[in-house]
Amino acid sequence: MIGTDPFQPDEPVELEQIDRKRFLLMRGFSYTDPDGERHHVTPEGVGKTDLASVPSILWWFVASYGRQTRAALVHDQLIDQIERHDADWVFRRALGDSGIGWARRWLAWSAVSFETTFRTALRPTDQTKTQAIARHRLRTDAPPPSAARRRLRRGGVREPRHGPAVTVLGFVLIGVHGTAALGLAYLAFDGSTLERVAAVAVAISWLAAWGAWRTLALAGLGRLASIVAGTILILPFTALLLVPLGLVWVLEGGVWLTRAVFWLLHGKPRGHAPPPTPDFGSTWVRDSRPLQRL
Repeated sequence: MIGTDPFQPDEPVELEQIDRKRFLLMRGFSYTDPDGERHHVTPEGVGKTDLASVPSILWWFVASYGRQTRAALVHDQLIDQIERHDADWVFRRALGDSGIGWARRWLAWSAVSFETTFRTALRPTDQTKTQAIARHRLRTDAPPPSAARRRLRRGGVREPRHGPAVTVLGFVLIGVHGTAALGLAYLAFDGSTLERVAAVAVAISWLAAWGAWRTLALAGLGRLASIVAGTILILPFTALLLVPLGLVWVLEGGVWLTRAVFWLLHGKPRGHAPPPTPDFGSTWVRDSRPLQRL
């Protein structure tokens, strides 16, 4: 029925590709979350987007575009406009309204939720932006938030850390912390009482450090379960994919190297153009071919 879909207009989004992995939204839309709050998604608000920021090696599990495209655009719009944990909550709900199954929905939400933790933990509150958001909600008669969303908004808008290194370092810390807990648990089976106490202490510290219980409550348990399940189920198959991909890279690189040597010996003295370097989907290399509008 017309008007019942939370995304309006209920039609595919129009995007223009500007480089290998980034797009511009050409026409805005709106999304009404389960609390009844309406979020307007505009080309200016989204800016340049890579849609769902999924590394290409994981596209066998979930791609960066598809049914999740509109939810990803909603998140891109909100991430710098409202409290980040609240934006992540809207993202998870929008994924559900887009028809994404619960397992992929929670895994995707866990990834962005952990990034929010990495970027905002122990950061000061931006009082000016927090107050501006509160005034905007009053002016637009936004519906009262649920208890869960009041908890998500409690910390206000934090001044985030920037740069991809923050995300990489954060997941490395989770991995090292979790590996230490597992290693101590393994040693504690036949170890001393002190080793058992140490194993329990490290395990509890992992749960306490990465659950974000004060903000997420029981959803923090889902976040931890998602990262454990993702590590167990996704990483082994992703590692297997590196074998054929690596073989392709070696073959393409070998052919390019042969052509480059031939060019240096014979083509360059005659003024011939060098062979194009192999590009494995890098976002830094501009493709000279015409781009497309989707």
